[in-house]
Amino acid sequence: MSHTHANHDHTHGPGCGHTAIQHGDHVDYLHDGHLHHPTASGAVEEHQLAVDATNPAACTPSHA
Repeated sequence: MSHTHANHDHTHGPGCGHTAIQHGDHVDYLHDGHLHHPTASGAVEEHQLAVDATNPAACTPSHA
């Protein structure tokens, strides 16, 4: 599900300046076009949104 970034030089969290995205049961931060998730150990995981009925790969009639 994720890739860990080594030596990430930015600490993500409330007020860090990046857009917070609710992702399942946690919050990711939009950074350089990626979803970054800070872990309790201080690592940063790169997350992806699942393609499913909630997040379809193709546009839908209600997509604005």
